[in-house]
Amino acid sequence: MEKVKRLVIKALNPGTGIVISGIPITVALMVYVFFFGHEGESFSYVAYISSAYAVIILCVWAAKRSRHTVLSVKRLLHKNKYTDRFLSDTAFKSLVSLYVSTALNILYALMKLCMGLLYHSVWLVTLAAYYGFLFSMRLLLLRHITADSLGKDLLMEFKRYRLCAVILLLMNAALIGMVVLAIHQNQGFQYPGVLIYMVALYDFYIIITAVINLFKIRKHGSPILSAARVVNFAAALIAILSLETAMLAEFDTTGDLVFRNIMVAATGGGVSMIFIATAAYMLALSGKEIGKIARRKER
Repeated sequence: MEKVKRLVIKALNPGTGIVISGIPITVALMVYVFFFGHEGESFSYVAYISSAYAVIILCVWAAKRSRHTVLSVKRLLHKNKYTDRFLSDTAFKSLVSLYVSTALNILYALMKLCMGLLYHSVWLVTLAAYYGFLFSMRLLLLRHITADSLGKDLLMEFKRYRLCAVILLLMNAALIGMVVLAIHQNQGFQYPGVLIYMVALYDFYIIITAVINLFKIRKHGSPILSAARVVNFAAALIAILSLETAMLAEFDTTGDLVFRNIMVAATGGGVSMIFIATAAYMLALSGKEIGKIARRKER
């Protein structure tokens, strides 16, 4: 087993010379196969395998080289007190991210609203309402909050946490409206050309990041930060629905509306259930914690 492990490591790290020389060879093979019509020949499978191997070793090589660059950049950033705090202080980083996302959120909501009014699109207006709810939640969390005050006034933070849960339930109504429009009016997202692949990668990234951050922030003991992660999670959930409608519009060539409607309804229903469950959990937790704090003050 140890010998096999060494062989695999050796295969993935053949040396800089082989990696660099493999790039033009791979390009030449792909040009020969696809531009000269040799896709069905046996040689094409050799080209596919060698190209896949070349891509893998190039990624491994780039990852190793970039690690040193990243460490050097981090050392440089730590020399500045502001960037050092951003990298080291999770609460401060979360608050800065919340400010940035709030600014982008309102711009995006206004853009969708203007487009909806201009093109008389109920879908875009409903989407603007959804992002308007996100903006109101973020604005609520930012009001009179600094990085140093996080986790200090738990009563105030849990009250805002509870209010965010109420807004989440209202957002669910906007979500249901979007699903109804997607089904009955055949409306959704469409992206030109290869842009859909870039959007898909970005959507997967924000979904995975939002899920991971939901659990990471617990150790800091701030309901405000926990609520901020829930807001990001809500934004990621709408990305799932928007990506699905875009993928169906791009790749479903059958024209089967029944299949499309079932998929959109199932995803929309699943997201709606997550919204309701998340809001219920937030309401129960905030109510319990507010009660504890009130009892402690009475003693």
